[in-house]
Amino acid sequence: MILFSTFMLFFGLSTVIGVPLLSSFQVTQIKGSTWMDWATHLGTTLGPAAGIFVLVSVLVYFMHKPLVKLIKTAEERPLTDEEKVAAQKTLNRINVVSIISLMSGYPIGNGTTIIIKTLSGNLHYNLTDLILIFVLIILYALLAISYSTKCFNIVARSELAKLKIQNLDGMKTSRYTVTLGMIILNSALLIGWQVLCSGYSAVRHGWSMALFLRKGLYSLCIGVAITLPLCLLVLYQLRKRFKITIEQIDSLRDDGDLVTRINIGTFDDFGVIMTSMNKLMDFLRVSLSTLKNESSSVGSTATELLSITDNSSTSIEHIVSSFEEMRHQNEEKDKLLEAAKNNINRLNEDAARVSTSMQDQAQAEEQNAQAISLMTQNTNQINELIKQAKELSNNLSESSSSGATEVDKTEAVINAVSDKSKKMIEVIQVIQQVASQTNLLAMNAAIEAAHAGEAGQGFSVVADEIRKLAENTQSQAKNIKDLITEITGAISEGTESMQDTKSMFYKIQQEIATQTNVVENIAHTMDEQSTGAEEILSTTNKISQNIQSVNELIKNQANYTEEIKNGITDVVSLSEKIDSSLNISLEILKDFSQSMGIVNDKATLNERSVQTITDELNKFEL
Repeated sequence: MILFSTFMLFFGLSTVIGVPLLSSFQVTQIKGSTWMDWATHLGTTLGPAAGIFVLVSVLVYFMHKPLVKLIKTAEERPLTDEEKVAAQKTLNRINVVSIISLMSGYPIGNGTTIIIKTLSGNLHYNLTDLILIFVLIILYALLAISYSTKCFNIVARSELAKLKIQNLDGMKTSRYTVTLGMIILNSALLIGWQVLCSGYSAVRHGWSMALFLRKGLYSLCIGVAITLPLCLLVLYQLRKRFKITIEQIDSLRDDGDLVTRINIGTFDDFGVIMTSMNKLMDFLRVSLSTLKNESSSVGSTATELLSITDNSSTSIEHIVSSFEEMRHQNEEKDKLLEAAKNNINRLNEDAARVSTSMQDQAQAEEQNAQAISLMTQNTNQINELIKQAKELSNNLSESSSSGATEVDKTEAVINAVSDKSKKMIEVIQVIQQVASQTNLLAMNAAIEAAHAGEAGQGFSVVADEIRKLAENTQSQAKNIKDLITEITGAISEGTESMQDTKSMFYKIQQEIATQTNVVENIAHTMDEQSTGAEEILSTTNKISQNIQSVNELIKNQANYTEEIKNGITDVVSLSEKIDSSLNISLEILKDFSQSMGIVNDKATLNERSVQTITDELNKFEL
């Protein structure tokens, strides 16, 4: 209903106000009649205008319903191209109804008034008057059309934008500049024509200059008053459309918003511009999305390239390091070969000395065999002594166990005595409590006897004796308690001594067990030593036999070392050639390493550039 109300507002203003205003100008300016004469026939003027208003209201009410339905549909889903064209056709039909009704209504309404007034004899118009009035009617009708159609389209733009039309391709559009020019031209012609009509009336009716100026100023003010709002509204809407376009561009510039689109509410040049803006944003969105994807791919490739160059640089560095190490090892190898050559020479010299030493060793082995035989005899005697020591250790262990058992029994008796002493202390404490209470009772009896006077003297003597006896009992009980306490302390010390004795017996048992184990180990060791001595004796005999074989091998070794010496000389020569090749390869690898370093730097710069492009692309909301 917003569209219908907006249309009826502007259509009503252009008819209900425009028709009477035109009629008043005809009567008061062109014919020079009074305002009273105009007011008398105002009903005749408003009748046709009101009829046209009602008729157009009914037609437009039913015509705008499909447009309202399309707006509701656009809230749920995008309109199809056919629905967009249907919406434009509906607006065009409403505009056609406005144009036809106003272009026919103004001449009919004012023509009817002229005919009625002429027939009634109130007014008489000549041909010039009719021409002036007809031109004025046309100008007023065109102005009313501008109000009812152009202003309606301008004010209803926000409502029509709900159609969410973002592309005018395939739709007819008007030229906003032509519309603006026609409105300005119509306004200028209307104002100028009204002033011209005032001048014509001044000449025809012989007005004075003051009256002409007053009438002309009135015509000018009326013309400006009815045309200026239209011009201001059109210019304001022009500024607002520029602002919408600028806001969209600012949003694109500041926020990178490529998602939001301009909803077109008018089918004119600005609609075409907004269509181009939307197309540009679609193109930018697709292009930037593609560029962003490609940038991500290039970024991944750049990262991989950088990783590869890093790995290659690292590998080359390792290779260079390996070649350096190989060269160093080759130098060490040359030194070792030279040392081996010298050692072989010394080995030949030592072989002769070894041969002589082996002969001496053969004699020494014979003497060693005799010594081992003597050692075997001594070992057997030691084994007999170890058996006797083992028997003594076992006897000592049994005696120590018996002593520990007796200590445990003695400790049990002492603990029993200690427990009895503690019970005696408890009994003595009870006796002390009874004596204390007896003493207290004796004191109370003495006090009561004193209160009784002479009759209680005998009782007082008895109470005094009882009190002395209680005090003596307390004193004796205390002495007994102290004595028992001393006994208990002595028993505790004895218990501690028994514990120490018991611990010593346990330690003695442990030491005896350890000694027994040691003796057994010694016996086992001596058995092994005896067996080993026999084996050594057998081995010594074999060594004597092998010494002769070694002498033969040493002679053969001298021949072998001479051959090895010649081979080492050849290896040293080959090693020098390898050193030369390694130096050349090392220089080549160093140059290649520097080249890879340059490639790595370029790859790093490439990755930074790709990241910068990606960051810039991420500013756009796609």
